[in-house]
Amino acid sequence: MTEIMQGGYTANMNGRTLENMVEDILKTKGYCELTAEEKKILTKQDGEPPIPDEKWYCKQVRLERNLYGAKYTMDFYVFDAHLFPDGLQIETKWQSSSGSVDEKYCFTVLSLQRMSGTKILILDGGGARQGAIQWIKRQAEKKGFKYFTLTGFIIWANKTLTT
Repeated sequence: MTEIMQGGYTANMNGRTLENMVEDILKTKGYCELTAEEKKILTKQDGEPPIPDEKWYCKQVRLERNLYGAKYTMDFYVFDAHLFPDGLQIETKWQSSSGSVDEKYCFTVLSLQRMSGTKILILDGGGARQGAIQWIKRQAEKKGFKYFTLTGFIIWANKTLTT
């Protein structure tokens, strides 16, 4: 494996670790994952999906359009009949070393702004440039989405998501 391939593999694995942590939090708070068939139906239609429970989530689902008008794959789509009847969309980003990857945050933030429902961006790992983090915080305040580190998300989930 080349160094670049190893770096990409490591980045993907670290990103999955963050996604797994978010999923564990959702499960702990009483959310169930949609089955593959339910997810397929949800991905194919724009209307109301079949709801197996009042609280559920699905991973890697395409519901909205990104900045360029193409389908956007969101890390998590969460439905809660009481808290998020219009949906909660969660995007996670892990960056443990500095580099040009934080230039991709602009695409993520601008795409999030186009989406409906409540939106959350979780960014952690300690490697993002401070300027990028400050820009994301300003955008979150102005454009109506929530920004958290993993710790911040846990605090929010403990206060907001009921079990």
